[in-house]
Amino acid sequence: MKVQISLTVEAGKRLIVKAILSLPAVRRALAEGQLLLKGGTTVSLLSEAACGVPLKICGRIDRRGAGSCAGSCAAPHSLLLRRGVPVPLDAGIWSSGKLKFSPGDVCVIGANLVDRHGRAAMLAGSPFGGALHFFTALPAEGVEMIVAAGFEKYAPCSLDDAMAVASRAAPDLSMGMAAGLIPIPGRVINEAEACRILGAAEAQIVARGGIQGAEGGCTLLASFDERPQGEAFFNEILALAGTVFQKSAGDAKSLKSCLDNACGPAGAEHRGCWYRSRRGELPV
Repeated sequence: MKVQISLTVEAGKRLIVKAILSLPAVRRALAEGQLLLKGGTTVSLLSEAACGVPLKICGRIDRRGAGSCAGSCAAPHSLLLRRGVPVPLDAGIWSSGKLKFSPGDVCVIGANLVDRHGRAAMLAGSPFGGALHFFTALPAEGVEMIVAAGFEKYAPCSLDDAMAVASRAAPDLSMGMAAGLIPIPGRVINEAEACRILGAAEAQIVARGGIQGAEGGCTLLASFDERPQGEAFFNEILALAGTVFQKSAGDAKSLKSCLDNACGPAGAEHRGCWYRSRRGELPV
């Protein structure tokens, strides 16, 4: 049986989260090991589903450009679940050597770009990407990396070409903070892969974009071996498509951007921001 489905960006994120949480490796990490979550809207949805804790959203892109959190926020940007129980992580933990990982542990992280070869990368607007280098080194400890990134992050370019031109020092003018790219290792889970994880024999993207809320979304054709399985999946997607999502995922306080009215705590580290001396000219 074949079903055609259309997903908004927000619906796609929730489908990806459902698929990731169903993976045997993730279920084992939640039950017996460690699951490390790196803040981002999709990963925050996963955190909320797994333990009820929304994550702080630091770097983000809105219609004005690239920015960060406007002020201090108590919500964690990254969260470690040890046998399903949240473990507090302070800012200095990444360089302390106190965090220990082993094969069987899993890390879920997002991305800002996935290239035509399926390689992922994240923007870095802070020096050296802040703690991002810690996450990119996790495979050396045997940690399984999962990159949650919908088709809206895909671009028909080479990551090598994008990284060659992007840097914090490159732009003469920048809408918000200038940023470079840091490659992210791991298995990328997009909407098509999520369909396959959730039971589809095959799933193929057939269209991108839309109007009236479907901008950036995707349309896919998914095949199922059994009709009841296809119908059940289709009904789940209909329910997801009928849900109105009121806001971006993540801790509500952290969604306020440094571009709203003033530089946030990390603003002094941002390079090239055209808005820095033009707060009165910021679009609302």
